[in-house]
Amino acid sequence: YFDLKCNPRDEVFQEAQFFSCTEDGKCFCQPNYIALNNKYVPLLNEHCTENKHCLIDFSACVNDKCRCKPEYAAQANNLCLPTRLNYKCKFDDDCSKIQNSKFSEFKGCICRKNYYQQTETICSPNIGRPCASYMDCTVENSVYIDNSCQCMFNFTFISNKCLPGSITSMNVRLN
Repeated sequence: YFDLKCNPRDEVFQEAQFFSCTEDGKCFCQPNYIALNNKYVPLLNEHCTENKHCLIDFSACVNDKCRCKPEYAAQANNLCLPTRLNYKCKFDDDCSKIQNSKFSEFKGCICRKNYYQQTETICSPNIGRPCASYMDCTVENSVYIDNSCQCMFNFTFISNKCLPGSITSMNVRLN
């Protein structure tokens, strides 16, 4: 479709998507569409009907809109990059791709309260936080007991870690 001459009264043109035709027979992108790989394609969050319409890398047609694929976040209306903690993102819902994270206006995606950043893509629950299964207990030396992650016997939770020793053996005063 790129640099295509067109006739606005042509039946084939009237079925074309994402571009328009001037009276003098020149094609141009509709607003919020771009020329990419010699085709006119929708930007992110614009209308589509099939995946083949969404040619921006790592995008797909979801609910009739071009969106970044799972594990990717929009960095602009024409760029999808892997979702990472503490990287700027364009849309609030990009953070939903990382479990237990939330959107921060200044930092992008960050871990929710009572969770800590284990890797660039994982927010792990702090000890004592309700969780669904033993698989949620990602802190080394933690166990799943009574629907929460807890430090193993004779381990104490300090600085987001379960460290050997009990509170009483560390001479910690509680007041």
